[in-house]
Amino acid sequence: TSKEKDELIDRILAGRIPGRPCSLSSFVPVDDRVRMGDAIEVILELRQRGWVEKYQRTSEDLRFSINSGLETFAKRGGFEAEDVVFQAELHKVYLEITKLKAEMNPGLYNKIMKILEPLAQFAGIAIDAFIK
Repeated sequence: TSKEKDELIDRILAGRIPGRPCSLSSFVPVDDRVRMGDAIEVILELRQRGWVEKYQRTSEDLRFSINSGLETFAKRGGFEAEDVVFQAELHKVYLEITKLKAEMNPGLYNKIMKILEPLAQFAGIAIDAFIK
């Protein structure tokens, strides 16, 4: 979950020594294969975002370095904040679609909705889940 990802980031930031690579085993027990696997996926995601560098995987561990972008991301709320922003954007799309329906003639609205239907369905389903 986003909360678990943010907790891992917090542990990494709190336990790192500037200028030295991190070992994932310092933050996640090596013998806990499930948590280690999940943590590796988070590190890979952070690497894709450009916040993890010098990524080196061994048979027992994962060594990596982080840059200041990760600290900035964490200070701005991390993954949980991203989720909140995403939910707000979906809610805005949902409200715009609802407003559009009220303002347009039904025939034109139906034509537009056929084009936007996949997005509208996704937004509607997601909004319903977040509002309830």
